[in-house]
Amino acid sequence: MLTGFVWGSTLMKTKIVLALLTAAAAFAQTVETIPFRAVLSPANEVPAITNLEASGVGTVWLHIVRDASGRIVSGSADFKVDYRFPGPINITGMHIHRGAAGANGPVTIDSGLTRLDAQPARGSLVRQGQISATNEAALATATEMLTNPGGFYLNVHTSDNPGGALRAQLERAQMRVFMSLMNPGNEVPAINDPNASAVSTVTMLFTANPQGVLTSASFNFDINYVGMPADTVFTGYHIHRGAAGTNGPVTIDSGITGTNTVAANQNGAGTMNFDIEVNLNAAAQVNTAYDIIGDPAAFYLNLHTRVAPGGFVRGQLRRTDAMVFQQTMLPSNEVPAVTLDATAASRQVIWTLRDDAGRVQAGSVLFDLNHRFPAAVTFTGLHIHNGLAGANGGVTIDTRVTAAAPVVSTTGFGNIYRQVTVSNAAGVATLNTVITDPAAAYVNLHTSANPGGAVREQLEPRPFGLPSIETVISGVSDPAYQTVAPGGLVSVYGRNLTRVGAGNAGSPSANAPGEINGTRLIVANRAAPLLSVGARLVAAQVPTDVPGGMQPAYVVGPNGMSNTMNIMVANPAPAVFFDRIVPQGYVASSYRMSDSTYITADNPARSGDTVLLWATGLGATTPALATGIAAGAQNTVAMTPVVTIGGRAATVTLAQALPNSVGLYWMLVRVPEGVTAGLAPVEVKQGTATANPVLLPVR
Repeated sequence: MLTGFVWGSTLMKTKIVLALLTAAAAFAQTVETIPFRAVLSPANEVPAITNLEASGVGTVWLHIVRDASGRIVSGSADFKVDYRFPGPINITGMHIHRGAAGANGPVTIDSGLTRLDAQPARGSLVRQGQISATNEAALATATEMLTNPGGFYLNVHTSDNPGGALRAQLERAQMRVFMSLMNPGNEVPAINDPNASAVSTVTMLFTANPQGVLTSASFNFDINYVGMPADTVFTGYHIHRGAAGTNGPVTIDSGITGTNTVAANQNGAGTMNFDIEVNLNAAAQVNTAYDIIGDPAAFYLNLHTRVAPGGFVRGQLRRTDAMVFQQTMLPSNEVPAVTLDATAASRQVIWTLRDDAGRVQAGSVLFDLNHRFPAAVTFTGLHIHNGLAGANGGVTIDTRVTAAAPVVSTTGFGNIYRQVTVSNAAGVATLNTVITDPAAAYVNLHTSANPGGAVREQLEPRPFGLPSIETVISGVSDPAYQTVAPGGLVSVYGRNLTRVGAGNAGSPSANAPGEINGTRLIVANRAAPLLSVGARLVAAQVPTDVPGGMQPAYVVGPNGMSNTMNIMVANPAPAVFFDRIVPQGYVASSYRMSDSTYITADNPARSGDTVLLWATGLGATTPALATGIAAGAQNTVAMTPVVTIGGRAATVTLAQALPNSVGLYWMLVRVPEGVTAGLAPVEVKQGTATANPVLLPVR
């Protein structure tokens, strides 16, 4: 099972690496979707229902549209409830209510479900409710749910229990997207079939209590397969626990089995999609849900067939990087322009897998489109096309909305939310184009009345200037600490530093590439390995062979080269990460090893505790690390730092490069006796070099 420490280190690296500035500009309207979940029970009703053996799990996708000030002005809510009753049931309503646990409150967001008679004992309810610009109660609920989801509850009503049969307070969910490149050669033993392959996206939703214990989790499996032999029948599609080159047990099952088979398309190519709820009473499933977040490569996806029951195509799960694009889609952008009183505030999230050079190998694209049409409308297509503004181009990324499988809106007001795996050559080529030039592709929404497109916009329409550097500081982002070390992290702040922000999470290894999305950082005429690039921030490692002293640095982006700024390089140049700023100074990011918890004012360190501190710039390691290469299990710092806490000497039990990271170090330090309670100053020295001052809560 994933321990709190692994959760902690993952979150820490997220803070450090993913200071990602998305491609979104200051649009008149912006779009966001936030998932919420609820584990439903009759016992949660008020008064509690004690004579009904029923249960359910609900997911609410809250789609919101904000104006330029950030105020929510409209939206939609997708409801999905998987329920179980003792027998057939008449369902009379599904709503979000305002009200805390133990209290009843009014309906504020209605799913639109009125009455469904004689429904099966087990089933799913899927509806979309609308949040209009004039519905003050719904707008207030959408706004407050973001900060206080527990103040609202999801309720399913039946004819037997009109006040509610299944209920739970809402919890804000987290979302993770993993992908896998699957082929027969990855099977153990390997299968020789050069034609077959598949690309899968696994999207995980989960909720957890403040202690990090899961309260719910679900997985969505989406797969594109090609080159399957004639008459292929799929007999399994699973997540297995196991490293590359080993076989392991199934832990999460998509639902395909030897008795619930699926025949491949006759042309050998197709897609499949499955939603699976994690059984919190099944240890293997729960442990997978924990562990996959910290170490997805410890799991693999396997697609089994009748001919190859042990698996036909397989691949390890990998993290993905994420890029966000926002548009306001208009009829006037169509070619030729369409005369129609309609708009669509739209967003795409693109997750990708990269090769070592940073090129996209495959992706998953989320379309999040809030359509505002004057009347009922039938949507027959939603795509990304290649093409500049003012020109039409071919479809390269398709959402699977078609004339044969349309989306019908009875009012013209609503949201289309689709996530698709992109693995075909044309789609991958488009992804490789838009990561450096998003204005070269556009999003188009087609209708039965306007089959060529009703509203459209380029992925990123705004102009973009030359990159410019404003300041360069240590990767801990203390503005007063500007000295950096070879092999340490550096933060470059400026403008227009990249066209599209991204990190290196989608790389095949933990190593850092020299280029992301067409952007490079050059330090002393050497390419710096990149952790993330954004329009205002580039996070990178200083090459290990950069000499000391003032050294030139500049950024080369898709739009050209920046100004040059000199930075001070010294070896070592220790610096400690912090995560809070208080009037007394910066509070160190720290972690108590004994109980796997973060150190805070409410959870201070004690004498004798071993605490973990994250740092950079600690210099050479044994064995040595090359530029851009992730640390192994034991790259120990060559010169152990000297640490004091509250002016008292603290024992450093470990100082090494953080495994599977670039430029990041960790130190295990024992809190000495006699430290005065409060925010104790922490001093870290290596030789004559002193780190930035930080504070540690102690009692």
